[in-house]
Amino acid sequence: MKKSNLEVLNYFKIFVSLNIIFYSAIQILGYYNLDLSSIPNTVKLLFSIFYQVFIFLSPLYILKAKKNEFGLKSFNFIKCIWAIFKAYVMIILFNLIIYYFKLDSLIPGLGKQDDMISGIIETQSDKILLGVSICLIAPLLEEIIFRGYIYGKLKQNYSVIKSSIITSLLFSTLHLHFNVVIIMFIISMVIHSVREETQSTWPAIIFHSLNNSLAFFMLIN
Repeated sequence: MKKSNLEVLNYFKIFVSLNIIFYSAIQILGYYNLDLSSIPNTVKLLFSIFYQVFIFLSPLYILKAKKNEFGLKSFNFIKCIWAIFKAYVMIILFNLIIYYFKLDSLIPGLGKQDDMISGIIETQSDKILLGVSICLIAPLLEEIIFRGYIYGKLKQNYSVIKSSIITSLLFSTLHLHFNVVIIMFIISMVIHSVREETQSTWPAIIFHSLNNSLAFFMLIN
């Protein structure tokens, strides 16, 4: 196996291993009847943000990844705006096709995103923390990993299209929202178009952040 492909595989080995260790620890705590439900939501959200950062960046640290492997290059602002505009047009057209042909009721993976936040928000602080996590931290981490590190490694061995497809399959599957897995895959491919057109991960982060922010504000209002 080529070195860059092996590095991608090793990233996910570490990523999955850390998740298994964490969820095993949660199960052990449950076995000893420790009541985690009494922990305030704000504390849980702060921990989830810490865990999110830890679980995505720890494999990079262990693998000794370098900053120039994340695609965080300078970019042309006008080209960035144009790429994001075209990406939103593609997303809108995709949604119109789903709506017009009622594909969401015919094809698994084209359903609606589950409401996973209404039961979490109890205070204004919870809303702010969740917003920071969804709209800023998640897009930053996910794009650095998927459109930056993984895509960059795959592109050393495969074409742009093949690298985008593999990365998008990983991106959509690892979110574990299988009722919208096809939608996640399409969105990922659209983000790749932004990444490739601008030759930088920063515009992909901006688009991802805008997309998450729109979804977040629609859910809380």
